[in-house]
Amino acid sequence: MFLYLTCITGNSWCGVNYFTHHPFLIKMTHNTNDMKTMMTLRNMQFYAYHGVMPHEKIVGGEYRVTLQLEADLLPACGSDDLDDTLNYAELYDLVKGEMEIPSRLIEHLAGRIRSKIKEHYPQIGSLTVTVSKLHPPISGMMEAAEITLTD
Repeated sequence: MFLYLTCITGNSWCGVNYFTHHPFLIKMTHNTNDMKTMMTLRNMQFYAYHGVMPHEKIVGGEYRVTLQLEADLLPACGSDDLDDTLNYAELYDLVKGEMEIPSRLIEHLAGRIRSKIKEHYPQIGSLTVTVSKLHPPISGMMEAAEITLTD
């Protein structure tokens, strides 16, 4: 799983900090009134039991979930304090909890994930949830079936 935190404003990068396995791209300017912060949790991986076909509930399959959210994370850009941001470990655990509850459709699963996150983090302005079902059982080859819900 990779987390990309981007503080966006204007057109120039003032600084880039990299942390092992979790790159943070931070763009800062002197005028922070128009700054927007977005967090992405990309390709969280799960083995789960979703699907319409009976064998999918027994054998299971691989899934990936990506979250992109917008919230006021600007205080964390300056404070370096976990209380000033959204805890991505907690976000992961919310997604994991929903992934453990079987659904027939990935659309339903994505809707549940979205609802759970919005319930726990009302400060999120917009949220995009993408659920990918890897190698779905069809009569051909397909990398993934994917659904994206966006506010």
